[in-house]
Amino acid sequence: MPASYNCEVLLSDVQCKLGESPFWHNDTLYWVDIHGKELHHYCPKTKKHVQCPTETQLGCIVPCTVPGRLATATDDYFGLVDPTTGQVEKITPNSGEIEAVEESRFNDGKCDPAGRFLAGTMGTAKPRVSGLGRLYSLTCVDGSSSSSSEGKDVEAGVVEAKQFGVTKLLSNLTVSNGLCWNEKGDTLYYIDTYDYKVMQYGYNLGSGEIDVENGKCCVDFTKHDECKGAGPDGMTIDKDGMLWVAMFRGSKVTRWDPQTGELIGIVEVPVPHVTSVCFGDLPITPVEGDSGADAALSTLFITTAKLPIPQRRKRGKKGKKNVNQATQNENPGEASNSETQEKQDQNQNAQPEEESRGSHQAEIDANTAPNAGCIFVAKVPTSGFPVDVMKI
Repeated sequence: MPASYNCEVLLSDVQCKLGESPFWHNDTLYWVDIHGKELHHYCPKTKKHVQCPTETQLGCIVPCTVPGRLATATDDYFGLVDPTTGQVEKITPNSGEIEAVEESRFNDGKCDPAGRFLAGTMGTAKPRVSGLGRLYSLTCVDGSSSSSSEGKDVEAGVVEAKQFGVTKLLSNLTVSNGLCWNEKGDTLYYIDTYDYKVMQYGYNLGSGEIDVENGKCCVDFTKHDECKGAGPDGMTIDKDGMLWVAMFRGSKVTRWDPQTGELIGIVEVPVPHVTSVCFGDLPITPVEGDSGADAALSTLFITTAKLPIPQRRKRGKKGKKNVNQATQNENPGEASNSETQEKQDQNQNAQPEEESRGSHQAEIDANTAPNAGCIFVAKVPTSGFPVDVMKI
């Protein structure tokens, strides 16, 4: 029986259309509202909340060594964003490139322990089309770092003074989503939402390469009734090596043992769309029997979305789409077109054909849930790691 944890609202006056990409850094919680085109940061010590409009949709943000900036992956490019103005300075890679794929955008991303920025893309068409997503790695290849000047102001033009390289790590994805590394940094856990699995890959921290050939499923959400009708979204890892996965359309965050695939914990969240999670610090009511309630990074922050629940469409063979990949089989482990079609067939079987309630009622429930789109917090009997920072 999985352990059960409660959560509470952190900021009731903030309701994001699509809250995502939370991280805790310098005693501050950062996150984005993708559809709302906003970047948020909140300091619990000062109670100061900044809600900054952005020029474009930020799929994800990560801290970086450039003072006064965050690294971001936006619609179809990487960049640096000023969290006080929302202005984005585009990064044009000096080596490698981001494929031009219609009806796609960047989604979730994080930094590896070596300071690379990994971010994935997803198709935006509905129903979702398999094969449009990619996972990329952005590296500052000139070897310099701005960390020594952290905390000072920085002038525009940082990007032009640096050399960046982009590497494509995975292709033929549907919705590239949560990712995290184990403590050693030699294992990458990764979610493509419509696979309904957490994949485990060997990871070379020195080169940034993924061992695709020996990748394996470590969590299969289709085997658990608690996850029925929900899609795995953002993810983090705790100091015990357990994975915390936000369940979109599932009203919960789930905790998993990647060694056994066992569901070992559930945080019930009173809204349908739970999008992502991270560890940080906040003094809230401890869980029963938790002797380390005041330990650093022992609060789980949870982002949510205020979106309608879409009606499932029943699609027969005539409704299935095949995506021709212009760059198929460029990297090891990429599927052929026939494999992409087979993957899509399996996904259609894994997805529930329709929601348990009517589409109209589900849409009403999602939009009238009092705290849909809010940030929630939960005290759990473990803690996380400090966020990894992109080295520039």
